[in-house]
Amino acid sequence: MLSAPYGHAPSDPSQPPDRRRDRGLSPNEQSVVALSLFDHVSTIREPGGLARLLGWAFGFRASNRLANERLEHLRRYSVLLRLGDPSIVQTRSQLRQQFRFSETALLEVEELIRRNRRA
Repeated sequence: MLSAPYGHAPSDPSQPPDRRRDRGLSPNEQSVVALSLFDHVSTIREPGGLARLLGWAFGFRASNRLANERLEHLRRYSVLLRLGDPSIVQTRSQLRQQFRFSETALLEVEELIRRNRRA
């Protein structure tokens, strides 16, 4: 049997994430975490009144969100984790319950962020 890349067991993508045999991050999810290393906290916060006014007056737009809600929440979690935001506990719980990320996947996110903090 051939092994899958990144040490993951082969899985059926048609199954929900919590039913797949691999419990770590998929290559797509790893890419989201890597891209989050360059995101500023302003990319996950709703724009304030002044930002909305300037956006309306000058046509500025807020940062684009990821189209996939599950990946967007993973990106937000990664940014909060990197910045040490206290709301990380609530976000982590939401990722586990609502988006069915495994504990292994979240530990992998933490390891990726930790490794890149030292760099």
